[in-house]
Amino acid sequence: MSKPQETADIVLAIPSGRNVVSDVLGDTTYALNTIEANASTMLQMIGPLRSLEEISRETGGFVQIKPEFGFMPTLIDRNEQPVFLYHLIESFEEHLDYEAIFRDYPTLSLSQIAGALSFVRKVAQINSRRVDIDALEDDFDLQNSNFLDELRKAYNERGNVARVLTDAV
Repeated sequence: MSKPQETADIVLAIPSGRNVVSDVLGDTTYALNTIEANASTMLQMIGPLRSLEEISRETGGFVQIKPEFGFMPTLIDRNEQPVFLYHLIESFEEHLDYEAIFRDYPTLSLSQIAGALSFVRKVAQINSRRVDIDALEDDFDLQNSNFLDELRKAYNERGNVARVLTDAV
């Protein structure tokens, strides 16, 4: 007799007005849709991630493609700390001799060169979670009061600074 009583207790415990079958199936459908979307994303990423891993091996394995970093290209420094490849590319960009590039490629514009660097940086940001690193860093910067103060100061002083990054048309 305890079985019918347990069933009655379970039925009585369900809040009135809810369709139990659709709630359970809805949760299952949502879970399956989520798994399918994640699996689909992972399947799409396998090719590029395998290519990055192969390139890493071919170039000495210094740039590592580790799952714990979302397979984002990473160097590991002497202190065993990750240095994401795109940070290194940003450093290259800061120290780049644009005049030398213009001498080598006089028919390219600054926009094209900057676009190529942005492309390489984005390739270095490929990750299995499809996280937009630039967007994350932009959000972080918007929360950083020092960055915002520097931005305000630069904006207020803009009349004193020549336009450096204009292209010759």
